[in-house]
Amino acid sequence: MRFFSASNHEGVALPFHPRQNSSKSCLNSVRTGKEAAMTLYAIFDPKPGRRDLPAVVPEKFSGFAALLPPLFLLRHGLWLELVAWLVSVVALMVLSGYIGDAATFALYLLTAIWLGFAAPGLRRHALQWRGWSPRGDRVAASADLAQLEALR
Repeated sequence: MRFFSASNHEGVALPFHPRQNSSKSCLNSVRTGKEAAMTLYAIFDPKPGRRDLPAVVPEKFSGFAALLPPLFLLRHGLWLELVAWLVSVVALMVLSGYIGDAATFALYLLTAIWLGFAAPGLRRHALQWRGWSPRGDRVAASADLAQLEALR
């Protein structure tokens, strides 16, 4: 199947191939019938003198953060954000008598979805606050592969 992109300066349509993969990933996509989803990962190196592995933070929506916000915040040591989350939930509980249960649920749902989208930024900020230095970004199929690539 051929796709055509915008024309060049002479008005001739240029061929466009949406999947410019390496031969290995092409073979994998032929075998499995689908392509591996690639994600951008931010790589952070630990403080000098520590022998930790590099931390990888996926730059995508976090379903864990949206479904279970307090557990996500506890898991990643985001204590101030956890306090802010608890204060917002208490505020919603107080406001529920005035705005109604449906509006309270909608606001809670919006806040949870927002946290799912903001989770990578919160994690990056927390790592930098703790002294981890950003090394760069990697595109990989999983966090383990991004971490392995960062070790090279």
